[in-house]
Amino acid sequence: MHYYKFNIGDFDKSTRHLSIIERGLFRDILDLYIKDEKPVTDNLKKLERLLCVKSKAEKEALQNVLDDFFVLTDDGYYSDYCQSILNDTTDRVEASRENGKKGGRPSKQNQSESKADVKQSESQSKPNENLDETQNKPSNNLDESYPNTHNPLPNNPNTQTPPNPQSGVCVGGTATEVLAKAEQVKQANVLEIQNWTAPGLDEMRSMLFAAGFSGTLNVQQYDQFTSDFKVYYAEQAIIGKPINTDALKKNKLRDWIMRNAQKPQAGKAKQSQLGGPNDPLAVNHKFLPNDTGIVKPNTVFEADENGNFVARPIDQPVQELW
Repeated sequence: MHYYKFNIGDFDKSTRHLSIIERGLFRDILDLYIKDEKPVTDNLKKLERLLCVKSKAEKEALQNVLDDFFVLTDDGYYSDYCQSILNDTTDRVEASRENGKKGGRPSKQNQSESKADVKQSESQSKPNENLDETQNKPSNNLDESYPNTHNPLPNNPNTQTPPNPQSGVCVGGTATEVLAKAEQVKQANVLEIQNWTAPGLDEMRSMLFAAGFSGTLNVQQYDQFTSDFKVYYAEQAIIGKPINTDALKKNKLRDWIMRNAQKPQAGKAKQSQLGGPNDPLAVNHKFLPNDTGIVKPNTVFEADENGNFVARPIDQPVQELW
């Protein structure tokens, strides 16, 4: 599909809260959705390449758009908005194809003649219908002499508006009831992510490998990543950004591990410097004149032959700070 009808007003109203980068990415995803006539791929690396997403800011913008407007399914990232445009475009194409099989659209002249024939036939079959109706039903009210062509509001003030099937909230309810319902939904989403069972370690390793992850993952690391992941997305559920499907939770956990896997290694490398020759807390560290530092417990300063002070361990505990 290489053409579709685009409503600027609908798009602007739905994406007004997005940044300029996010709006541009949404348009590109919409074009990709219509061109391929199916949901976009759930492989984030492949999707980033297709959309030319490279910088960290662009990747975060892409994730925000996917979270706000798309749902991860077995076929990829699905969107009601994109799918409605695709369905409308497909229907138009099919209608044009059927008209082509019948010889194309009828000419305007033939359409006008056909409509004139129909009107003439109706007027001949019922010549006095309108006249009889107005004569038999006199009225002092000018408005009653004309047909009612609109849908008036009900006169019964006790009639309530039926519930909206999409939102699940009764429009006729009070503001307190609506807020209470919203709070219940948020709490349910929080409990759902907290009680969610993450995939097994082997399954997650397979997902990471398929995504191009080359690091290692043991049980302790996986448990810590999963715990941090649940805490973060429980907070997101409170502000109205829950993760709706199990497949989406798995993919987000995979991405979470890939983003944070390097942080423990950086901390380990920094910790390995402790106790080295440049560590001011290390025993046998030499202090030059005007040096400052804190010496480990059970150590004492001694001067060497060059006049430098050296921290030496002693047998008895020393309570003072040197």
